Amino acid sequence: MEDKKEFKIKFYTEDEIKKIIKDKKEHLYYVDTGIDEVLVREQDLPDVIVSFNRNMEMMDLKIYDEQKISMDPVITTYGEFLDKADPNLREKIIDRLNSLQIGEKEPKDFKIIDEDMYEKVKQNLEKQKERNKRNKEAR
Repeated sequence: MEDKKEFKIKFYTEDEIKKIIKDKKEHLYYVDTGIDEVLVREQDLPDVIVSFNRNMEMMDLKIYDEQKISMDPVITTYGEFLDKADPNLREKIIDRLNSLQIGEKEPKDFKIIDEDMYEKVKQNLEKQKERNKRNKEAR
């Protein structure tokens, strides 16, 4: 009998979040489970969609682009399957998502970003940026 690996949600540390924010190539998405909202990296979306649904409970997710101030989700799911998706984002994630859904691949370990910690780190970076700017102007 095969032991099923225990599903544990891992979170990024403050330092890791700082690096992600500073990396302009990273694209983040809010994943709304209906109960909680977390931030995930674009590359982890397929694994998050499948893992959340298989390990927690079947849930219809709403996924929002962190960079766009919009109440319209870029993806909605019906369980682990896409319901509606932005065509560009769909194209980026569909191959891995399909491979996970049909069992060709296993979901990889991923981390999520706590929304409150993200906001705190983001605010601290902004304050630091302002201090640096003021110090530069004072010279």
